[in-house]
Amino acid sequence: FCVELGVETGRGSFAFLEGGATVIGVDNDQTKKVERLAGHAFFTLITASSLPVPPEIGERNRKIDVLMVDTEHTHAQAREEFNAYKPYLADGAVVLFDDTNAAEGEVLRYLNSLPYEKFVDDRLHESCGFGGIIYREDAI
Repeated sequence: FCVELGVETGRGSFAFLEGGATVIGVDNDQTKKVERLAGHAFFTLITASSLPVPPEIGERNRKIDVLMVDTEHTHAQAREEFNAYKPYLADGAVVLFDDTNAAEGEVLRYLNSLPYEKFVDDRLHESCGFGGIIYREDAI
């Protein structure tokens, strides 16, 4: 299943759903416009902070296959979210980081510090930047 941290209008969650995934979106902004996802049987919106990990995620009997990190665009927030959700990641999970070029590249700096196979491809979010890793339990 997929988890999107920072849902905004639900573009990422919608794409995951279109690919056949079960998706949990986490966003602390109750005014988010996610009408495109309303009533979708495989989507759950948790209106809460991404930290600590909401119990609804920790209580699942499945590991996260795809984690999208897109909340505050700082090195510290990306680090804290990755470390908090890491115990819930499947071996081989894809962890995506959006807006890698925001805040003077702080998220990109964090992404580059990780000891995993990674990619950075700004074509996936022109001007804002995008990248990811393939999480491996035995990488560290």
